[in-house]
Amino acid sequence: MAIIIALIIGLVIIAVIANLLQQHKEKQDADRRQEMTKYKTIIEETELMIANDSSVPITRNGFIILYRRVLNSLKKMNELTPGNKDIHARIKDCTGKIEAGEFHTIEAESMHLPENEKALIALIQGIKKYRIILRSEHSKGTLSAAIFLEEDKKIEHLQLRINVESQMRRGNTARSNGMTGSARQYYEKAL
Repeated sequence: MAIIIALIIGLVIIAVIANLLQQHKEKQDADRRQEMTKYKTIIEETELMIANDSSVPITRNGFIILYRRVLNSLKKMNELTPGNKDIHARIKDCTGKIEAGEFHTIEAESMHLPENEKALIALIQGIKKYRIILRSEHSKGTLSAAIFLEEDKKIEHLQLRINVESQMRRGNTARSNGMTGSARQYYEKAL
């Protein structure tokens, strides 16, 4: 009788331990999936910035920053799931692009601002996203202060230029429509 009670207690203890181990493994898997999702999101948003559909003026240093951000996320994904051939191939591809350094750059000073309001809004949103990425990389310590300040200054100057030119356009439109009071306000904002 005592042996049967001891066996039952032993089975209960084994069941509890197995359940705890299973829960721990499931939690680790959930954490790993969450980390993978985080890195995939970083990669997707950075690749959208690299594709540069909104024609944000990105310098050579800017492209290197973006590609390094993708590379760092890929390396962290590789640590979570070692042996993934797709991630290895993407790491190799990203490293090759950084080493080649051949990027289609757009200079902010020579850039013509779009006349279309929607295109201008897309450009402004792209600039904001780029600036957020720069700040994020700087706060992580993956970007030197000098490069961050140089890139941020260029972007800040471009934002100011966009604001002034759009206010001037609005002022000209208001003036041509006979709205002199509104035109004056737009011109004052531009100043």
